[in-house]
Amino acid sequence: MSKEIVTKNKELIFSILLFGIIVLILSPLVSATGITLFCLTYGQTIYFSQCNPTMNDFTCTGTTCQVCVNEVSSGVFCTSNSCNQACVPYEEPVTQDNMPEITLSSPSENALLTNLTEISFKFSASWSSKISSCDLMIDNSNVSSTPSPFYSGPHTLFYSPGVGAHNWKIRCSIKSSTQVVYSSQRALTIFDPNAPEDDAGNESNETGNGNETGEEESEVSNPYFVLTSPANNFQSTGAQNIEFSFYLTENLSLQSLDECNLAVSSAIYPLNLTEAVDSSFALSIPVSPGSYNWFVQCANSTANLSSDTRIFVINSPSPAGGGSGGGGGGGSGSKAVNSSSKLTTNSTISGIFEASNTEENETVESTENSPRGFAGITGAAIGDALKKPIVPIVIVIVVLVIVGVLVYLKRR
Repeated sequence: MSKEIVTKNKELIFSILLFGIIVLILSPLVSATGITLFCLTYGQTIYFSQCNPTMNDFTCTGTTCQVCVNEVSSGVFCTSNSCNQACVPYEEPVTQDNMPEITLSSPSENALLTNLTEISFKFSASWSSKISSCDLMIDNSNVSSTPSPFYSGPHTLFYSPGVGAHNWKIRCSIKSSTQVVYSSQRALTIFDPNAPEDDAGNESNETGNGNETGEEESEVSNPYFVLTSPANNFQSTGAQNIEFSFYLTENLSLQSLDECNLAVSSAIYPLNLTEAVDSSFALSIPVSPGSYNWFVQCANSTANLSSDTRIFVINSPSPAGGGSGGGGGGGSGSKAVNSSSKLTTNSTISGIFEASNTEENETVESTENSPRGFAGITGAAIGDALKKPIVPIVIVIVVLVIVGVLVYLKRR
């Protein structure tokens, strides 16, 4: 019996020892299931503060970094010193709360720039460690990309858009994901300061007297402005209101401008940009006779742009015409005719007085203007004598005397 008990005891002891050895062998593996050696790339960050608020986060500042961590829960890591395996790539978790944000620096909104040099598009990104690369999007087309690896801090991409109005933004791709994030969008306008101007103007359609202008004409010789009225070489007569009108082409955005002015010779008329209708402007201005030139100039903080220059002429009206009579001039000629027309063959003495008062020291060159009623009785001499104011009075007295004498003789 004793021998059997000893044998059973030996088997029990051996089983206990074997179990202990197995436990000792497996215990490190069990305890190390949450421990990982991560390989980080430049800019990637492990947020140890999520494990313990007093701990500092770790950001890789070299090309690659190795960090031993213990994942205590999903996505939450604490530091560890028990790593003895090869490192594995670290994939930084991305949520809506820590999605990178792209901030645009320059060009500014509605920038007006020349095409003489490449344009620098500058931006920065938060949570840059989560970004694999960023692209410059011009009019929704990828035209330039950042190099790899993507790093924190400001970034600059260079590109030369064509002349005209454009929109631009930045698109960034998230590491180990199909997600992308966009910046806000900005507008810019590119112009060519050396663009040739067409000096050939449109001829105006005018009538023979120059008072009408015909239909308005427009010419597209400037890539930014189209002048519609008045036409080049327009002519009219007399002081009047002239409507100046023009519109911006698709190469120039109204929002990119700070100010616009209408120049009519030496006078400058500011334009209200908020009153434009579909990028069109119209302004009525009173002008007096003279020769003028006019053009439009717009500007913002980076550039000045001018339209072509047109000319127009406002003629002075012709002076009013008159008669051609001699001696006293045109007016006197007309007046003499009107005065003599009052006297007829049957003129009376009262008519003679009327003619005398109407003439007002005018020179009558023909005897046709004399009272014809007396010309057949006494001749030209009496007619000339009647021109003197005293003669009619004497005649009246003589007639009265003769009548009195005849009455007296008849009574006797």
